[in-house]
Amino acid sequence: MTLVVMVIGAVTIIGSACSSKGGTAAAPPSGATTTAPTTAAPTESESTAADSGEVTLVAPANASTLGFETTEVAAPAGKPFTITFENKDPGIPHNVVIYAGTDTSKDPVWAPKGNATVTGVGDTKYEIPALDAGVYTFTCSIHAAVMTGTLTVQ
Repeated sequence: MTLVVMVIGAVTIIGSACSSKGGTAAAPPSGATTTAPTTAAPTESESTAADSGEVTLVAPANASTLGFETTEVAAPAGKPFTITFENKDPGIPHNVVIYAGTDTSKDPVWAPKGNATVTGVGDTKYEIPALDAGVYTFTCSIHAAVMTGTLTVQ
């Protein structure tokens, strides 16, 4: 009888150790509910940027190989907005050109006059006319293969 009690005790201890070290999880109690993770709502700064009509794009040092600092930005639909473009890439020319959708082989919907560039370090403000709601692609006309991003107009 003592041997049986010892075996039951050992099995209980081993079972407890397994469940606390990654064993099978217990089912939630009856009536309990679980909630799936949800996607976070846009932060206040993201919403404010889209509503304010102010967008900032930065070409960091080595942008011609690293790309834009931020590759996803938003702007308001149906209202003109401003892109503040900062070129922090010493001695290297960059700019911003906007295309409808993702096809950059067609004519852009907006480009600086004469595809003017900012040779770093420097900055400029681009006044963008109102765009319809949708997804646009922005690139640097000189380094389009690497410097690209998405502009969501909503």
